[in-house]
Amino acid sequence: GAELMRARIRDGWGLRVFRAMVKAQGGDPRVVDEPDRLPKARRSRTVRASRDGVPVVIHDATVDRTTDGSGAVAALTLAELQRLDAGYRFRGLDGARWAGRGLRIPTLLEVLRRFPDCVFSLEIKQEQPPCEAAIVQALRMTGMERRVVLGSARHAIFQRIRALGPDLPTFFSF
Repeated sequence: GAELMRARIRDGWGLRVFRAMVKAQGGDPRVVDEPDRLPKARRSRTVRASRDGVPVVIHDATVDRTTDGSGAVAALTLAELQRLDAGYRFRGLDGARWAGRGLRIPTLLEVLRRFPDCVFSLEIKQEQPPCEAAIVQALRMTGMERRVVLGSARHAIFQRIRALGPDLPTFFSF
């Protein structure tokens, strides 16, 4: 909660990201020293690309740990990814299995459309196939350019993001 945010801000962690998120919400970026006033709907997500270049929201490089399938996200088409059961390996707090409930790996566009009031920090981890242009296009299609902060730990990806969207908030992760 707020105490963790205060500690991170005191340590200088992610200051630029937090300021961008606050500004994206229409707030004053100088309030980062007051975490209770930061936007409540913040989400940090990893974006990868399917073999056919569609941005999908999934943390792992492979689908093995989170679905009933196996293989690298980058090696599967969007159609193949969306046939997988993303609830297969999970259980609810009550112990009930989530398998067979229709959960699938969402595209970035689906997530942006489903949560238009959220502020996102999106990290792009995969260089091939490149998906930066599709991500920027999704942001522009949904009007989320000021509600999403884009970043990567890979210099080549970061440079492509900056070239495609010099007006977009960015961060370099490490």
